[in-house]
Amino acid sequence: MTAELTRRLLVACGGGIAALVIIALGAANLKAATSARGNAELVREAPLYDQFAKWRCDVDNKFMCFENKCRRFNVARLGDDHKRHLKYWIEIDFDQHSYSRCDQSGCDTGDVGSTSSSGFTFIEPGGGAFLKVDNRNGEFVDIVTMGTGVTTSFGVCVRQ
Repeated sequence: MTAELTRRLLVACGGGIAALVIIALGAANLKAATSARGNAELVREAPLYDQFAKWRCDVDNKFMCFENKCRRFNVARLGDDHKRHLKYWIEIDFDQHSYSRCDQSGCDTGDVGSTSSSGFTFIEPGGGAFLKVDNRNGEFVDIVTMGTGVTTSFGVCVRQ
């Protein structure tokens, strides 16, 4: 186990006996998660803002609902290069305290506040919207209200 990994474990466990037990068990017993882009990373419970400054959240499913009717959005298109191109994504920059909801026409960017609780990071751009991200695997739900309607997006956030 590297010195850096040992230091991270001590910090993550708050030091003490629990950290020493984890270190004694060795790196072989650590769980790994694979991000959407195929990078193996250690499973972390730390808030996103403590892991990396910049994140991109790709929308895999998107729905818009008003009263008794919901519509599912097509979230990707097949390009001339025969590759899947996303139509919707979110960019987060914790250093700049910014949140950008993007589509193929550009991005709407605003200032955000963020908190963490129970293994999730909450990002609140205001105006009836919030983003909730699982700190371990990056899965997210993004909620945006418009009057009495709501748009809900699901997907995975990865570090940039």
